[in-house]
Parts: sequence; C-alpha cells; structure tokens
Amino acid sequence: MSSESNRIYGLDVLRAFAVLTVVLGHSLSYLPSQAVAVLGWLIFDGVTAFFVLSGFLIGGIFIKTLERNDRQPRVLLNFWGRRWMRTLPPYFLVLAALMVLRPAEVAWPAIAKYWVFLQNFRNPHPPFFAEAWSLSVEEWFYLLVPLAIFLLTKFTRLGISKAVLYTALAVLTLVTGYRYYKFLHIPSPATYDWDQQFRKIVITRLDSLVYGVVGAYLARYLPTQWAKHKKGLLLAGLALLLLIQVQLPLGSLFTYVFSFSLTSAATLMLLPYLSQWKTGHGTFASVLTHVSLISYPLYLVHRSLVMYTLVDPLGTFVSLPPLVSFGLVWLFSWGLSALLHKYFEVPIMQLRNRWL
Repeated sequence: MSSESNRIYGLDVLRAFAVLTVVLGHSLSYLPSQAVAVLGWLIFDGVTAFFVLSGFLIGGIFIKTLERNDRQPRVLLNFWGRRWMRTLPPYFLVLAALMVLRPAEVAWPAIAKYWVFLQNFRNPHPPFFAEAWSLSVEEWFYLLVPLAIFLLTKFTRLGISKAVLYTALAVLTLVTGYRYYKFLHIPSPATYDWDQQFRKIVITRLDSLVYGVVGAYLARYLPTQWAKHKKGLLLAGLALLLLIQVQLPLGSLFTYVFSFSLTSAATLMLLPYLSQWKTGHGTFASVLTHVSLISYPLYLVHRSLVMYTLVDPLGTFVSLPPLVSFGLVWLFSWGLSALLHKYFEVPIMQLRNRWL
C-alpha cells in the first residue's frame, strides 16, 4: 500500500471502493430481499480489485528495490520483513481474538494452518474466519513472486525488467492452465462449488495479483504507453466490470476459468488513470482517503468479528430490525477498524520504519 505521506488519491478511491463493496456484499444478508435485489447490482468483486491493486503497488516497490540495491539475499529479506510487518500483526491479532471469542469453532490441529496460511493453499477454506482466504493468497504472492524474480536476476543474465515480465507471464499461464485442467476434471460443473473450489484457493487465484505486477512493469518500463490511453482504458475497464455483472451459468468454462482473468484485466485497465490521479478535495475525498487508510483492518474485522461475534449474538437477545442490524455492522466495523489502525497499525509501522 502507498504510504500515508505520499498517497495517490486515485488508488485510494479504488481501495476504498473495493473494501466498501466487500462489506456491503456481506452485510446485505440483514436486509429484505427487495433491497438485496436492488443493491446487489452495486456489488462488484472487491477482493479481486484488492488483489490487482496490491500486485501493482507491491510489484512497483519490489522493482524499485531491486533497481536501487545489489542483488544480495538481504534485499529480499528486508522486502519481506517490511511487507510482513505491514500485513501479519493485524491478521494475527484478529485471528487470536476470534480463537478466544469463538472457541467452539477452533479445531486443532487445523487451526495451526491459519498461522502459516496453508488453510486454503489447495483445498477449500474452512468456515472459521472465512475472509482469511484472501490473506493466504496475498501472503503466498508476497513470498513466491518476488522470490522468483530475485532468483532470475541473481542466477541468470536477465535484467530486472525481463525477469519481472517472464515471471508474470509464467504465473499467468500456469495458474490459468491449472484452472482449465481442474475444470476438465469436474464431475458435474453445473453443481460444483465454484466459490470454494476455485475462487478461494491460493493456487487458483495467484494470477489476480500478477495482473497488478504487469501493471507495475508497464508503468515502470513503458511509461509513455502506460499513460497514453489512460482515459480510454478507464472506460473500457469500467465497461468490462459492468459486463461481468451479467450472471452466466455456473457450469460454464468462462465462469470457472476465465472470469477471474477478465475481472483482473478489467481492474488493470483502470490503473493507468487512477495511478495518475494525485489529489482529491472536499469532505467526500477526505472520507474516501480515510476508508482507504483503514481498509485492511476494516476487511479483517467486519464479518467474523463484527457480524458473527457482535451483531448476530446481540440479535439473539434483542429483537433488532433489519436496518438496525445493517447499521450496527457498519458502525461497529468502522469504529473498530479505525481504533485498530490508530492504536495498532500505525505504531507497528513506526517500529518497522525504525527497524528496517
């Protein structure tokens, strides 16, 4: 993620849009079906937008890190250290809190996999802390893709740009190919669990972040072409995202194999414009920037912690109208994530800047 002192407003807009879409999608379960039918059209794949944005930002950081330093292992270790101090402490804090607050759902030794992000590496994600599936995808990306780029630059004659490009193309090909292979071996595609068996598994989703790396490559090494058609690409990307809203049969090859690719590519098309949108003004801009700042803890706490551990149990003691439950989810999620950001994330980042 971009630093607080050097923020790009367009990327803040995308990050805020992504997390708000996710929270809205989950909290719609409290509303009547008529409201869901209307608001459902506002629900885009916010997690994939997160993936592409993360790949773009982290890919760009890693490219610049390699360009500034010699190619020694300490460079890679420092990169991992800075990334993991950003992502792991909040995740571990929420995971530990859920283990304490929901002990009946903690199954040993399966829970140990959550601490090393193996709970959904190649198998469906367990019900406990359901939103953690995307964190596993991100953490394995942080580990594997920079390692592959580093090894190519270290032990071959490839320059950094070609190492980044070849790694990205290899991951895109292998992951898409694996999804196709898996689709061919589905016994009954029309009834197969697309969400659990394809959407939420590490080795079927790593390519989404790598689309962001492709964006980082283009922005760094082909900056003129990257910026030249930014408005046209923005409109094309938005049109594709709207087109993807059309529900295709779950048993289709497109849904299982290529829908993830198209959503990622559509999000990538937004980045040339958004990455050059530097500032925003007014109250609305301030709110979006704030949402962007707290987006990571907001994603972590809103469902398993707020919905399932706070609001739902409260509803068993007090009869809550649907709109009240819906509002409480947003109020508690916003307040808790803001506190987590201010009193946990920021101090950790200050320690990181002193140590690494």
